[in-house]
Amino acid sequence: MKFLPANKFGFTVIEALIAVVISSIIMLVATALYVQSGQTTMIVKDRSTATYAVQEAIERLVDDVRNSDGFEDVSGESFVIVTKGDKAEYVFDKNKGTIQKNGAVYSSGLTDFSISYLTLRGAETTIATQAARMTLSVAVTENDVTKIIDTSVIIRRKTL
Repeated sequence: MKFLPANKFGFTVIEALIAVVISSIIMLVATALYVQSGQTTMIVKDRSTATYAVQEAIERLVDDVRNSDGFEDVSGESFVIVTKGDKAEYVFDKNKGTIQKNGAVYSSGLTDFSISYLTLRGAETTIATQAARMTLSVAVTENDVTKIIDTSVIIRRKTL
């Protein structure tokens, strides 16, 4: 084996191979971190989308409930509210993932929806005139990420 003279500079094959191996390991780690950050970004985006959809559905329903004059025909997945003499029927269609208001799509992309009515004492009721509070539960699933929001609305009885 020949050695380089003392006045010549350069790398041996072994030194070059060690540098390539170390560079490859660093690139492998960097690539793994990049892929992981991309996956995390997608999960966060899906959660944000699901959260927005649930919040929008809840806010629209709460606004309608607060502005209503009363309720009729209450059940676990549908209800009728009366506003200024006009009736609006809200029905959850589980197959389509929509809440429909008078047959038209009101909110979509939902995976679950439920309503419960409570009396002043906190007991569940299906009698609209006894309901003092309405609890809404809406769920959305976006790419295996499920977001559920529950909210309670106090039912104010308007005097006419």
